[in-house]
Amino acid sequence: MKTCPSCGQPVEDTGIGTCPHCGAGLQAEGSAGSEGESQQPVRNSVPFEDRSLPISKRFFDTIKLAFSNPKALFSGMQTDDMGTPVLYAVIIGTLGGIFGAGWQLFFGSLGTIAERAGFDEFALHTGFVLVIMVLSPVFALIGLFISAGIFHVMLLLVGGAQRGFSITLRAVAYGTTPGLLGIVPLCGGIIGGIWSIVLTIMGMMHGQETDGWRAVLAYFLPVIFCCGAGIVLFWMLGVLAGIAN
Repeated sequence: MKTCPSCGQPVEDTGIGTCPHCGAGLQAEGSAGSEGESQQPVRNSVPFEDRSLPISKRFFDTIKLAFSNPKALFSGMQTDDMGTPVLYAVIIGTLGGIFGAGWQLFFGSLGTIAERAGFDEFALHTGFVLVIMVLSPVFALIGLFISAGIFHVMLLLVGGAQRGFSITLRAVAYGTTPGLLGIVPLCGGIIGGIWSIVLTIMGMMHGQETDGWRAVLAYFLPVIFCCGAGIVLFWMLGVLAGIAN
């Protein structure tokens, strides 16, 4: 026996789709299907977080999705753990840092040769670039949490944080994917930086289930604040200089 959701009368479970008392639909089969579906875990839209797959496939599938269909990547993000997206961001940041520093070392070496600089200058430049390569994972990790923290605060200010910090962290982590374009010399880093901005904004919009303008504003508010603070600072210095004169 079960109860009709419309009239509240007891109804025998005979498989009939309507209530014999009020004629309302019982949706017996649909309810059973919904109950079965609710017992299944919600599928994560990020391939990198599917631990049933080899990590190499997870990694490359996520990269492919980030470039081909960002909406599909961000629309079904889950909040199970933060370790996996952090690992992804560190891998991307490390690879991007190594490629970028490598090209810097290459072109810097050409510059020192063209300028006929001494060995000391060449060694100093090489050592600096190698330090950047070694510390790339640390820079990626620190940058991820600082960026995610700032953007989440901005989302809270504009009313766009619907699903918590973990989702913002994921938006920033998977938004770093275009950093791999640093493998292309000269223009790769610029294109990757622009696409990373777009991708992170899309990640916040679809992941936090908020309006596009809120995500855009949350991304650029820190820049606006910094520019405003800089203008005020220069104005105050000008006023003080005028008073001193």
